[in-house]
Amino acid sequence: MYKILLAEDESLIRSHIVHLIHTYMQEFIVSVEASSGEEAMVSLDQEEPDILLTDIRMPGANGLQLIRYAKARYPDLPCIVLTGYQEFEWVREALQLGSLGYLLKPVTSSELIEVLQRAVSTRKKNNTYAALFPQFELEPYFLKALDGDDEDIRCFAEKANKCIPFTLDNEPKAVLAIDDHISRQRILEAVSNKKGIVFSTRYLVFAVIITLPTGWTADRLREDMYRMSISMVENREKPPAIGISSFFYKWEEAPYKYQEAFQHYAPRFYRGHHWVAGPTDMGEYRTPSRALIVETEPVIDKLEHAYHSGDFSEVERNIHEWLDKMVQEAWFITDVYTCCSRLLRRFLSVYSNDQLELMGLQSWNAMQWVTKRRTMDVLRDDLLGFLRGIVVHTEHYSGNIQSIVAKVQAIIERDYRMPELSILQLAKELYISPSHLSTVFKKKTGKPFSQYVTDLRMDKARKLLHEDRIKTYEVAAAVGYCNEKAFSRAFRRQFGVSPQNYKKQSGLL
Repeated sequence: MYKILLAEDESLIRSHIVHLIHTYMQEFIVSVEASSGEEAMVSLDQEEPDILLTDIRMPGANGLQLIRYAKARYPDLPCIVLTGYQEFEWVREALQLGSLGYLLKPVTSSELIEVLQRAVSTRKKNNTYAALFPQFELEPYFLKALDGDDEDIRCFAEKANKCIPFTLDNEPKAVLAIDDHISRQRILEAVSNKKGIVFSTRYLVFAVIITLPTGWTADRLREDMYRMSISMVENREKPPAIGISSFFYKWEEAPYKYQEAFQHYAPRFYRGHHWVAGPTDMGEYRTPSRALIVETEPVIDKLEHAYHSGDFSEVERNIHEWLDKMVQEAWFITDVYTCCSRLLRRFLSVYSNDQLELMGLQSWNAMQWVTKRRTMDVLRDDLLGFLRGIVVHTEHYSGNIQSIVAKVQAIIERDYRMPELSILQLAKELYISPSHLSTVFKKKTGKPFSQYVTDLRMDKARKLLHEDRIKTYEVAAAVGYCNEKAFSRAFRRQFGVSPQNYKKQSGLL
């Protein structure tokens, strides 16, 4: 709903405009009716409307004076003037002052709809520009101030005072460190009523600096952020992890306050598909009392023994217990990631480079894999699925790359007559990733799988053509081609002549 301040000294005209808006434009409301310029000025500061619609001729302060007053305080406020035919000189001056347009009396519904829609569009553009411009203008200075010296901090403060005129030194501010899985625009919307500005930092976290209404406390800010998280959950969005700094007043303090907020930023896993964090829920959590590695090593030893003994049901039971313990003790997300990636690295350490390459894990990064799992449910399911996949693989293959390539070559020699022969089929049979089988096969043979099969088929076809009375279509079928024309094209690409001409050149016809 867009609020309109209507300044017009004639009550009949005011009533007519209010009726048009109420009848034809449900997204607008005349929140204030003023009969003079002075009355409108008072209402302007009290109501902060989205659009100003004003007559030019009014007793006391006229419309031009009202527009000057409004633009001095709210530069982005769309202003529209109401005028008669004899007042175009005044209209020209109103446009020079930054008015969006004008309406001739008597006002029609179509004209009013058009100009109000234009005002909304202008307002949105102005809001977007005002929100984004200072961010991108200030972001490099803010990042430099985080790791810089006093001069870098002073430079940021000077730029902030110029780029963000809507905050005053006597207004309380706070810095939030917010998880970057939500977009910058989403955060802006969430804190827009507090005059927020959002920076991306090198820590994969957003820094949000907000100006707070007078009288706010840290507890009230936490409650407000908690309500924002609840709203996001209701909208099927992931709630953000949030760290909140104490309040400050001078821009020079902002970089230090961000470091404070970042210290409070503590993503943690939670039950189910939700993960929550930060001061909004600090009462639910406690830090593990024992050293992380000391506590983790015996668990990993136990899991590793069960895994390499072939008792996967024991592995599954222990992983469930282990992750449930993390949930109950509300571990930090970073601690969970560290332990689980350590577990995977230990499990894979017994495999040779050849085996890891066949599984596609030679240059695989356990920590990167783990950190993509953002809830405990997903982490548990994917972790067990990953380990099951390795078990299946090792049950069917325990050799090196050379032996597996030799096995593939033997299968090709056996099945080259089958038109459906493919690397997908062989990879499934050998319990190996098709992409990695293709890579290692080419590496060891010097040929892609398809070219290797084609070369073998063409060599077999050439030998068959030397046999007396054999037809071309019979040769095609014998080497795995259902279509004689496709076979002939492949033969010509391989040897430069068609099968029929090859027989002639070889004196077989």
